[in-house]
Amino acid sequence: ALFFDGDDDVVDIGAINAKMEMQLSCNENVVGHSSEAACDAGKDNHTDLSTGHFNKIVYVDGGAQADFSISFWVKPDYANMDDDYGVIIAANNCSEGDECNNDRGIVIGLLKASGFLRIWHPNPNEKDFATALSADIWHHVVYTRSAATPGSGVGTMYLNGALLGTDNPDNSWFKSAAAGELWNLGTDIDTGPVESENYAGCLDEVAIWRSTLNIAQVQTLYIQGKSFDIGTHMSTNLAAYWDFDNSGNDGSGNGFASTVSGAIYTGY
Repeated sequence: ALFFDGDDDVVDIGAINAKMEMQLSCNENVVGHSSEAACDAGKDNHTDLSTGHFNKIVYVDGGAQADFSISFWVKPDYANMDDDYGVIIAANNCSEGDECNNDRGIVIGLLKASGFLRIWHPNPNEKDFATALSADIWHHVVYTRSAATPGSGVGTMYLNGALLGTDNPDNSWFKSAAAGELWNLGTDIDTGPVESENYAGCLDEVAIWRSTLNIAQVQTLYIQGKSFDIGTHMSTNLAAYWDFDNSGNDGSGNGFASTVSGAIYTGY
């Protein structure tokens, strides 16, 4: 596990962007085009899903439907969060000096006052899940998102093996995510790029899949606990896995090592 003191500790997992980069595409039957190829060829003329042309989101690497799941264990320390919330995982494109584009990112964190999980979409569309995560206790969190129906899709949040709630993350779904997305644990990234809204507490067993986990898989992750070897037992579509057992190495076999800065290995 890793301990974050709430003061500029960060884990850079940006290497995973090569595997998670996404793009809008078209299904075969698209109004206004004679074929999927014709639709894809005209991407520059389509600026948003509202045009009716972009009705599929795929991974650049391999072209598969861009479903994903994120799993992690957290043990929050609210007293040492300097801001109103602490961000656990953030991916966005604030690598340039202009305004951050959250249409191309995902940010999940905890509210300091309530202990609620929050997922950020472009303001004012934050989604809070009204169950408090107690301080100094381990909690298991999973967030999944299917790209089957962009524009009307549902993201699903699980807490300790049970459904916590859903959201509509259309505006936070890597619509045209390009090279340069920044992926970090323990902090958000604002314009600059600069770190902000640092998390305080422990974080462990972070895994990302290019698929949507079902409830049985979510419950397995929770029941088996933090000692469960995800790289061995849940490797299908696994993009990256960091167990943080005194190392930032990627246990998925894909070679996406993390870079730990400031956070301390706890040894458990």
